[in-house]
Amino acid sequence: WEPQTPSQRLSFCGGAPPKATINKLMWEALQDCLRDNRLELFQSCAVSEVLWNGSEWSISLTSTLGDERNRRRMFEEEDTPVVPAKVEADFIWLATGCADDCSSEKLLRTVQEKFPTRLVNGYPVLDDSLLAWPGLPLYLVGSLTMLSIGPAASLHPGWIQAAQKISTHLLGESFPIAGHVEQARLKEEVNLTVQRPKSLVEEDELGGRTKHEVEKYSWTDEEFLVTIRIYVNEPLQKDDVKVRFKKQGLELWALTRDNAYHLSVPLLYKPILEERCRLKVNEAKGRINLVLHKYDNHEWRFLKG
Repeated sequence: WEPQTPSQRLSFCGGAPPKATINKLMWEALQDCLRDNRLELFQSCAVSEVLWNGSEWSISLTSTLGDERNRRRMFEEEDTPVVPAKVEADFIWLATGCADDCSSEKLLRTVQEKFPTRLVNGYPVLDDSLLAWPGLPLYLVGSLTMLSIGPAASLHPGWIQAAQKISTHLLGESFPIAGHVEQARLKEEVNLTVQRPKSLVEEDELGGRTKHEVEKYSWTDEEFLVTIRIYVNEPLQKDDVKVRFKKQGLELWALTRDNAYHLSVPLLYKPILEERCRLKVNEAKGRINLVLHKYDNHEWRFLKG
């Protein structure tokens, strides 16, 4: 895969077996209709001609499997109807999907105009190691990464591979955006750097304290409020407790004389109204309450999403 040119990769992907278009649940429903003679299904055939005769459609079909023996071996169904030469129909519904093409996406069309990269049949040639648009911190996932990921780009294994590539790179301290930003008709030199969001408490602020990840806590859900209760079991000052509420996550640091307690919930069960959330601290008992304000009064079955 690596030594091949983008055109060779596209040709290889075109020769890969097509993915299924009907999931298992829908297929079982179709089988019920077939058994009740409410539906007739013709598999592995192509439409060679469609004519309108004034009152109905005449559709000419051709088999794409070859002889009958190959057809039955592939589907393992002895009662699958043979593809007829013609089918008459009153209505035709087309469910053909759509072709992937950067030029049909408004955002990517604008990006291509300002930071052009090579396109092969509408697929962009990306940085294989990052899945980034050359010269930009713009990452792609899905079918448009086919020239980098392969035929599985739009399937679950391809999403996993793409996520691994992107997350591995983003989790680095910082990285310069290589490529041709300076060549994109910019009049002055540009140096772009993407950095991780600043932590609530930096390592140098711990001052030798022992770090503990908070794993034991309790929480309750009542109408519009979810309350998380954390016990550090030693005195602390409210000014030494820092919390960051996000739309669907939170992070907490609590510093005592000798210890640093950290709680991170990157994904809550549901979004919260961060501006209405509150922090309550009982300094003497070492107790912290995080009061989350929900969007609605629907019950939270879990704390984490």
